[in-house]
Amino acid sequence: MPSEFARWKARVPLTEVVEIPEAVEVRWNETVRILGVVTGEGPRRAAIAVTAAALSVDARDAYWIFAGIAGVDPAYGSVGSAFWAEWVVHGDAGSMFDAREIPSGFNGTTILPADRDVPFGMPKPSKSEARGMIYELPLAKWAFELTRDVELEDDDALRTLRAGYEAPAAREPPSVRLGNAASSNLFWAGVYLTEWARDWNDYWLPERAKSAGFATTAMEDSAFLEALAVSPRANVSRALVLRTASDYSAPPPADTLVGWFYSTQHLAAAEPALEAAYAVGSKFIINTLV
Repeated sequence: MPSEFARWKARVPLTEVVEIPEAVEVRWNETVRILGVVTGEGPRRAAIAVTAAALSVDARDAYWIFAGIAGVDPAYGSVGSAFWAEWVVHGDAGSMFDAREIPSGFNGTTILPADRDVPFGMPKPSKSEARGMIYELPLAKWAFELTRDVELEDDDALRTLRAGYEAPAAREPPSVRLGNAASSNLFWAGVYLTEWARDWNDYWLPERAKSAGFATTAMEDSAFLEALAVSPRANVSRALVLRTASDYSAPPPADTLVGWFYSTQHLAAAEPALEAAYAVGSKFIINTLV
């Protein structure tokens, strides 16, 4: 979104306009050789804009950082925090059922992997089944080590938001962490969908990644990575996903879902999250330029 781009454009600064019609906005700084792209919201826009950007230049030696705000699982972290994704899990392929007809044992889950006769049935997905469903980001731990000491904004407003949650992780001050993203075309929220994202993450990831937990909701991430993966002029192994928490993926225990979702409290941490995305992302860039 333009709001996610504003700090980069002003502070890098990115002053030279680049014409890539498929994107909302593209800016360049020749001195530090940084290209900034506003893709527009949603996987379709992201796929088209990133494909066009990747084909416009020879970027095989470039780092790609997707930096955006997101919801965070209250069991994993807190608003204002930043998460480098070790894995992105695609959430738009499977079977979906009417929630009113879900039988007992589904634990409120309405979205299930295809080709299984029970929810999250075994065996776990094979490597071929997982193609296009999971994306590994091998540079995530390196990026985390370079930025883990970035001091993130904390204030009374964030402390008030955190206080409504019982989970210890949701009540912690903002920090930089590792944590996976669940990428979906829908802007979703709720206790059951958060449980689904945890299960979805654990089900699709290989055994060697079993310690990598679901952290943030997302929309464009899998489209961004797929566009780079198929581009002959980009190197997806040099891509990073940085999500910063503007809200929680489920309401506080005392609130109703719909009331909370449409309240001003829901996205009250948007500004600290936008600042965190720039603070952490720019620290990574500075370290790689030195």
